[in-house]
Amino acid sequence: MPWLTGTALLHSVMMQEKKGMLKVWNMALVILTYLLAIFGTFLTRSGIIASVHAFAQSSLGTYFLLYLAGALVVSVVLLLKRLPQLHSDHRLESVLSRESSFLFNNLFLVGIMFVVLWGTLFPLLSEAVRGVKISVAAPFFNQVNVPLGLALLFLSGVCPLIAWRKASARNLRRHVLSPLTLAFLATAVLYTAGIRHIMALIALAICLLASGTIVLEFYRGTRAHRLASRGTVVQAFLTLIRRNRRRYGGYIIHFGYLLNRVVPQ
Repeated sequence: MPWLTGTALLHSVMMQEKKGMLKVWNMALVILTYLLAIFGTFLTRSGIIASVHAFAQSSLGTYFLLYLAGALVVSVVLLLKRLPQLHSDHRLESVLSRESSFLFNNLFLVGIMFVVLWGTLFPLLSEAVRGVKISVAAPFFNQVNVPLGLALLFLSGVCPLIAWRKASARNLRRHVLSPLTLAFLATAVLYTAGIRHIMALIALAICLLASGTIVLEFYRGTRAHRLASRGTVVQAFLTLIRRNRRRYGGYIIHFGYLLNRVVPQ
């Protein structure tokens, strides 16, 4: 769970750096990520949940719970005290913008986190309220998180193609046409090869779209640097990476995530 909120923070903090937006939201993500890490430790150390990751029941769980409550109270008080210093410098200007795509990315990640949190706590809540411990199995998480995960994959493919502030539908169509065509043709080939599962085809199509976008971003950046410096392709590529390590490092991480979704475990 803290991985999900931490990943959301890594994306939304770029909006704060570039546009001075989502300051309160980012502070809330920092607090939530830390508290969830402590909460996960509490679950494994208290023994209230039966899991291969949990330790035997001990008295440490009580201390973790008290610390968790104290950290929550102190964090909320400090956040409220500093609210006047956390006003956004800009506002969201258009739904069709990179800022909007980052915001949706955060909402999907936090939504997945709440689904996992609810599925984790539901057996405890059902036992406390009704006296019957109802387990939540994989079908529940798959039913809710698979659509959210596919939406995240789609955003990872479309977000780099959307301009900051406000993008026109015409420019977006022009930029997304090549990777979208690649994804459509590859999916048609997969369907012809015998893959008939609808969700699998959708997932593979979105992964191909996102992969095509990443390759296209590297190609466009390398081409622009080569034309500007009149050097070799290798020199232009290395210059591109050296001058934009965070951006293209992020693309490499996205590509690794796509491989993790496609390649069987």
